[in-house]
Amino acid sequence: MAKNTKAAKTTEKESMLFKSHRLAFRNGWSQVVQTPIASFVTCLIIAMTLLFTTSLLVSLKTFRHVADSLHAGNQVTFYLKNDTSEVTIRTALDQLQHNDLVRQATYTSPEQALRELTAQSEFKEVLAEVQNNPLPPVLSVSFNGQDQQQIKDLISSISQQPFVQAVHLDSEWFERLFAILQFGNRLTYLLTGLFLVGIVFIISRTIQEATSRNHQEMVLLELIGATTAYIRRPFLYVGVMLGCGSGILASLLLLGLFWALQQPFNTLLTSYSLSYPTILQPSTILFVLLCSTLIGWLGSWISFYKYANLHHN
Repeated sequence: MAKNTKAAKTTEKESMLFKSHRLAFRNGWSQVVQTPIASFVTCLIIAMTLLFTTSLLVSLKTFRHVADSLHAGNQVTFYLKNDTSEVTIRTALDQLQHNDLVRQATYTSPEQALRELTAQSEFKEVLAEVQNNPLPPVLSVSFNGQDQQQIKDLISSISQQPFVQAVHLDSEWFERLFAILQFGNRLTYLLTGLFLVGIVFIISRTIQEATSRNHQEMVLLELIGATTAYIRRPFLYVGVMLGCGSGILASLLLLGLFWALQQPFNTLLTSYSLSYPTILQPSTILFVLLCSTLIGWLGSWISFYKYANLHHN
């Protein structure tokens, strides 16, 4: 009997809590609807801020992917010693072609290099009279991995082989590019943090105006014994609604923006023989929605906390 009574009380408490949240949701929705223009403008401002920060983060990630692809696809030329045997060259070539980091490995013999140079050069007659071929054997290697450290280790390992005379790798501009990306990465995260603080402030000000409009009603609720959590709950729902609405609007704007840029961006990548990265993933949209909703809740909680302290003092 006691257990049944306890279970009934628990069920009654859960039912009352559900009703309380439902009532708070309706009150919050009514406050949003009472000022539709102001609510929409607030959502639009927050959505534009989210659009800017998310675009920065997605663009930085995309450019890093493209930079990794460019760096990975960069060709390294190994100039071999002229007395290197054909067996040694073929063995090294076979090992490179079966390496997971290597996208393509080709061998150019001195005779083939001379024929190609003769066919492309304006000095065909001069090159035709050359008795001894001065061109060395060449191994050309391009990489498909994105682990730069492993690629550097592989290049270092090959260059230390006794049959390798010189290595040509024009990677200076890649290092500059990655330095720029690293700076952009730091700047983007700093700007994102500042903009998120601004969003919290915008929602906090909006909730502050709502608490000012409903001040007398809140005082009356306190007089009849309503708890602080009960009074605060509708304003938390207002913040969540504004945050979620801003996230949905920002997601729509983001989809439209990247849909408009997808085709010219793919054309640009095609001109460099690069693969198409997925610019905007579903996880990004979900992150925007969750982040905006959480920020809306946080802003409303901070605003009500300040109001409660001021009112009680």
